[in-house]
Amino acid sequence: MSRGPGRIERKIAEAFASKPDKGLTVHVLCCHIWNDGFDYAPTHSQRSSVLRAAGKVAKRLGWVRFHRHRHNETFFIHADHSYVAEQQRKKEEGERRQAEFEAQKQ
Repeated sequence: MSRGPGRIERKIAEAFASKPDKGLTVHVLCCHIWNDGFDYAPTHSQRSSVLRAAGKVAKRLGWVRFHRHRHNETFFIHADHSYVAEQQRKKEEGERRQAEFEAQKQ
């Protein structure tokens, strides 16, 4: 039986609520939970626990998880943000082009 959100989930929900129009990286969330400075280097286990907890909080609050390959960073952003709509549009455009290409091959 669940006892509700833990300490890390509560801090992540607090960070999401404080910046609803901004995207938050895992590094920023780690700094918010364990240290106030951005020169902090989180350990692998800290990053893992933040990813796990942030995934649960994001699902509950309507946020979306993205991975930016250029910066090799995972970040979370609210589902109503314009970046999400842009990425969805690009995905649909790519799927449409792929379908057209497959139709031309046949």
